[in-house]
Amino acid sequence: MINGTETFITKDHKEFSHRLTKNFVKNYKVRIAVSIAAFVFLSLAALEIMYSILNSGENNFFLLKEGTNGKEVVFNYSLLNKYYNNVTSTPYNFCTSFDLKKHGNVYRVFLLGEASVSGWPYSTNQSLQKKIEKITGENHKGKSAEIITLSFAGFNSSQALDLVKEIFEYKPDLIIIYTGHNEFYGYNGCTTTYGKTNLFITEAVENIFIRSGIIKTISYDSKYDDLEVLLPLNAGEKILHPDQKKYVEIKEQFFTNISKIASLCKENKTELVISTLADNYMLPPVGVMNLSENISADLIYNNARMALMRDGDQNEALNLFQKSKDMDALRLRIPEEFGAGIKQISSEQKILLADLKSEFMKQSTSRIPGNDLFGDYFHPNEKGLEIIARVYAEIILDRIGKNKSAVQNETETDQFTKDNSIETAGDLLLARMRIDRSLNLLKEQNFFQSSEWIPNSKYRFEQNKNSGFEPVHESYNMGE
Repeated sequence: MINGTETFITKDHKEFSHRLTKNFVKNYKVRIAVSIAAFVFLSLAALEIMYSILNSGENNFFLLKEGTNGKEVVFNYSLLNKYYNNVTSTPYNFCTSFDLKKHGNVYRVFLLGEASVSGWPYSTNQSLQKKIEKITGENHKGKSAEIITLSFAGFNSSQALDLVKEIFEYKPDLIIIYTGHNEFYGYNGCTTTYGKTNLFITEAVENIFIRSGIIKTISYDSKYDDLEVLLPLNAGEKILHPDQKKYVEIKEQFFTNISKIASLCKENKTELVISTLADNYMLPPVGVMNLSENISADLIYNNARMALMRDGDQNEALNLFQKSKDMDALRLRIPEEFGAGIKQISSEQKILLADLKSEFMKQSTSRIPGNDLFGDYFHPNEKGLEIIARVYAEIILDRIGKNKSAVQNETETDQFTKDNSIETAGDLLLARMRIDRSLNLLKEQNFFQSSEWIPNSKYRFEQNKNSGFEPVHESYNMGE
């Protein structure tokens, strides 16, 4: 029995020792794995901290440099690449520098907006800043207006919100925002671009994926390509119906961003101007969608043309053109409800409103904005840019002291445009090239219905010797 007991104990002891060893090895492996994971995590955290310290200024919109009058503030162009990480070139931009010190007699205005603010499709000689400065420089009797432009292709309300947060440091008196066209496909929209991040690791991984081809890049020539057309054509969701969840989310995001900007401006005792933007109603629907009532968008568009040209019924034509525009599936133009929402925010929060849409209607030859005021679907031509500049200039002049001659009646607009035009032959050629390039892209992507019609820019950029651009009504003919 003793020998048997000893044999049993020895066997049991061996099994116990084996289990103990096995558990020790298992726990040891777990500890090693945990230690490695902790080491990797701490190393990455240390890299992030070092990156943040060494590159603390890279994620700011503004940088300081030595200027002729002391410290000068310049825009950090490299930050634009972080908003559109897989676009092959830095987005087209026009951002002016300014003195860090705000002088006593200066009324400082920040003008934020889309490429049109820079004068696109023309050169920056046609920028709103230069046009506004010409008006305010000749018509003020009080403070001097300092216009600071922050304009880049693809600009939308999400970027405006980011920008405004940093602007207050530089003591703005007024912030003007021109945005709405890039909500659906710009930053935080239905874009396949990879947005701004302050994380080194995320950015590094994205760059590796982009270089390896895992993430698709968008080929972009910032001199000639219109990013505000390229982004929609490369979006994950191009076609957006008003009932779609993504459409509703982006619409709500737009209104929320504008409301947040308004609240920030009130907190910082800065006046804000928000704008209702206009579009070219007289071009055919883009990427049409036929709604539940099964009425063709193309048919509505043609009925609008007949109501205007055959019947002379401007009210009915406007109603049909607006309905046709809202049936765009590729959202290059702003839905009508966006403008109504901007007006509501302005009224409820007592914010200054630049009702550009209404002004475009007043100034259009048919009271319906068309090719007389636009170069394409949403970029104003020279006359359209002059209208925007005048509206903004009048708001500024109201605040710095103005002469009566500064206020232009709508009947004086053609003379105003001619007197203030700084267009050159080079500007005209550049505009034609840029517009034709983007319109041809749309045509290649088959975003037009059965008419297969797309206007050529020569119609919208015909130059009249006496008064700049004049509408050439043959451009509305089908088959051109």
